[in-house]
Amino acid sequence: MALSKVYLLAALAVVSLLLAGCALGEVEACPEGYDLNIEFQLFFGLTDNDGNTVSEEEWQEFLQDTVIPYFPAGSSVVEVDGHWQHPSGDLQHERAKKVHGLMAPPGEDGWLRVEKISEEFVQRFNQDPVFHIVQEVCSGISE
Repeated sequence: MALSKVYLLAALAVVSLLLAGCALGEVEACPEGYDLNIEFQLFFGLTDNDGNTVSEEEWQEFLQDTVIPYFPAGSSVVEVDGHWQHPSGDLQHERAKKVHGLMAPPGEDGWLRVEKISEEFVQRFNQDPVFHIVQEVCSGISE
């Protein structure tokens, strides 16, 4: 079951990037007042491979110990209600957390950060790999 979930998540990542047209390297210039950054979106399922749920307290500890140190410039966390279709055809449901983080290009260090965060989550919570989306974005604050 875990392996098929990984394949589904990988397929969703490819489709998302193709539909959005957001392959890295496509943003040529940002409008005045905006900076080119790499956006990382990480999706953390909160039900482990044995059916146990990651508690809010466990999540907050993971966020403080692992995520925040890797994105010191800032990150945001959003509650999500995820659905995916199991190869058997059954619709699966899972609560999840979505973390957004930004960093300046080239972002190679960002890949290492994402890998470290993912590895820690998988080991700590007996989880499937963390699903991620990575894209170049223009970001800034309007005055």
